[in-house]
Order: sequence, then structure tokens, then C-alpha cells
Amino acid sequence: MDRAIDNTSGRLYEPLTMSEENAWRKRRSYHFDNGNYQPTYFWHNACTGEDRQITEEEFNNQIQPNL
Repeated sequence: MDRAIDNTSGRLYEPLTMSEENAWRKRRSYHFDNGNYQPTYFWHNACTGEDRQITEEEFNNQIQPNL
């Protein structure tokens, strides 16, 4: 069983800690406007609940938010 875990998903030896600095994730949501779905792109911080709206180009290219 241990060998299967090591080969498939890997094993964490130290726990990962989430902080305000590393809790940012890119998100996309859609809303219906004038008969079309319009996307909204934003960075979301899972610790603070903060959202920072970005453009589609930034969504496709940014690795981290501009803080």
C-alpha cells in the first residue's frame, strides 16, 4: 500500500500551510447579460475572502496577483 501511494500521488512529509500570501487562486464566474453569458475573471484569496478583478488576458497570463 505504501508503494502505491508513493508512486501514484506522492507523499507529504511536511504539512502545507496556507497563509494570506499563498492563498490566491484564479477564478472565473459567468453572468447572463443581454442574452449572452459574460465571464468575470478575478483572483480570490481563500483566507481573507478578498476578490480582485482582472482582465481575461491577465487571467490567461498571470501566475500571481499584483499585490
